[in-house]
Amino acid sequence: MIWAQDEPPVPDAWHSNSPDGLFLAAIRRIPDEVLVWRLDLDTTRLMVVRTDTDPHKEPYVSYDIPRLIDHIAWSPDSKFLVMTTYSAGGHSPWHDMSYVYCVDDKSLRYMDDIIGLVVDDKFKFVGPHTVAMKIPGPSRPEMEIDFEHPKLVVVDLVKQTQSMKKQGGMKEGKVWDRQ
Repeated sequence: MIWAQDEPPVPDAWHSNSPDGLFLAAIRRIPDEVLVWRLDLDTTRLMVVRTDTDPHKEPYVSYDIPRLIDHIAWSPDSKFLVMTTYSAGGHSPWHDMSYVYCVDDKSLRYMDDIIGLVVDDKFKFVGPHTVAMKIPGPSRPEMEIDFEHPKLVVVDLVKQTQSMKKQGGMKEGKVWDRQ
């Protein structure tokens, strides 16, 4: 596995409309406020905006995620935005912390406590709100975590998101209220 700082840089910005066209999600890499030259301290800002209303009146939701985005995709039913992340500083390079943004309650939730530690940044939707991700295989005596034989888990986001821990750091406001 390549350490995070050895990987090609994550794009500084990404955006995508939800499949139903009602939302726009965007991410942007944010440098540390003080130590701007320290790339290992960078974070990611996630913003989700409704596209079916006047953008000057519609509240938005924004989260600062203390990691960088590896892979991000909308669920086919447009209810969830799933992402895997890595640390710019290379902490736990084998572990792609995973999050899900829930459109209905505007929450960002940490998936790993429920499904296990994600070991592959790529995931695949196998239903309208069902995602398949890889976690370590069963422990073997010679190693604590089996990376060579990952196990595929299928997560029904509708059924399991309420059990996932909510992340703090949400900012809500009006698009024009930027300071």
